[in-house]
Amino acid sequence: MRPPAAAIAIAVALALAEFASPPLGAAGDRFDFESRSGRFRIDFPGVAPLRRQLSGARMGSTTNNAEYAVTVDGAEFEVELHDIPRAASMLLSRDFILERAKRSALDDLGARELSSEPMSRQQQPARRVRYEVPERNLVGQLLLVLAGQRLYLVSARSPAGRHPPMTFADFAESFEFWLE
Repeated sequence: MRPPAAAIAIAVALALAEFASPPLGAAGDRFDFESRSGRFRIDFPGVAPLRRQLSGARMGSTTNNAEYAVTVDGAEFEVELHDIPRAASMLLSRDFILERAKRSALDDLGARELSSEPMSRQQQPARRVRYEVPERNLVGQLLLVLAGQRLYLVSARSPAGRHPPMTFADFAESFEFWLE
């Protein structure tokens, strides 16, 4: 027995509606991401982030370095983590480490600092930085957190004048970490 024409029409309409629905990564979508090895969780806009392992050996120690990134509608959202070697964390002040990380991150982007605010995050020292990248017409913000010997850099940037799919405040506010 053949299904009635109305049933076929409904099935076709439902199938087409699925294809017409907003794609993953549309404004407003969130992907709750957790990295057990990175010891953090955050809501990325839209889709699961791509992970890139960064290698490093500093001051005689091999360090764990990784980057998680998503680009949606021209806006870039990233979380980087860098383990600070024990010797460096004993010799350098937390303020020095945060300031050096801020300078390095801005230099890597070719960015100009607009403002910087010391703060704490989950009772750990942190900095919030606003910046611009004039050559690429980008504006962005950066949250640096030093949690024990692990440095987190949470950043978001988008073309100037455009509304990103997720605000930096929402992105940074969703960031949580845990100590070893």
